[in-house]
Amino acid sequence: FVNGVREYTTTTEYNFLVGRFSLFINAFPGGGVSDGGGGYLRDYRVVKGNSVYGTGTTLTVPTEPLTVITGTSLLLFQEPYISDAVGTESVSYVGGETKRFSPFSTLPYTKANHGGSVYFDGTGDWLTVANGSEQMVPEAGDFTVECWFYTANASTRMDIYSSYTASTGFGIILNFDAGGKVTTYNGNTLTNNSSSGQFRANVWNHLA
Repeated sequence: FVNGVREYTTTTEYNFLVGRFSLFINAFPGGGVSDGGGGYLRDYRVVKGNSVYGTGTTLTVPTEPLTVITGTSLLLFQEPYISDAVGTESVSYVGGETKRFSPFSTLPYTKANHGGSVYFDGTGDWLTVANGSEQMVPEAGDFTVECWFYTANASTRMDIYSSYTASTGFGIILNFDAGGKVTTYNGNTLTNNSSSGQFRANVWNHLA
């Protein structure tokens, strides 16, 4: 069906292989790496064991987001990040990012349920907290820094927390680094450098 009108129907007998299933090549489904030309995708649903729209010649085009129905094995691109709403499949991807663009005139959103975030564009933006008589972190002992972060840039180091003073070489830095690494510094000394791929671009990552 294209825009509600059946364009073609076919049947086939085939045992689909268990293993990697490539959904998109160059953004849209295709037969080779030269296919596709980029674009937007929304509500990508795969239903197993059920011909959802039957044998009719037309269907009612959805005006609201698709839902998980009986037999749904995959439901992608409904959230402000790339995820599977069913949660049973391991989905990996290269590239792609969410945009405020949708076939629906309105999307369900409430401040109480979804909240928001602060955006820094990476060109001279930062946030500092004054160091008063009461330290934000203890001078000795344990402490925890925790946050969610989302970035389209996986190739440049960005500090999440820094109490570092360049002139004395004192303080701690927690950052995410090129190649998806998470690193910490104590003064000028690198104290931890995780392996590559620990965080991903274009999705929300939780760091503690």
